[in-house]
Amino acid sequence: MENLGTRLIMSSHLDYAMSGRGECIAPVRETLSYTFPYIEAV
Repeated sequence: MENLGTRLIMSSHLDYAMSGRGECIAPVRETLSYTFPYIEAV
């Protein structure tokens, strides 16, 4: 399951890097806050 979480994070960072827009930081932060507790719980 950790692999799935890592994939989510990587895809989010990739989207953020590709877009180059600061407004994309919000979705990235939401994904991180949602994914990290999930990984720690597993």
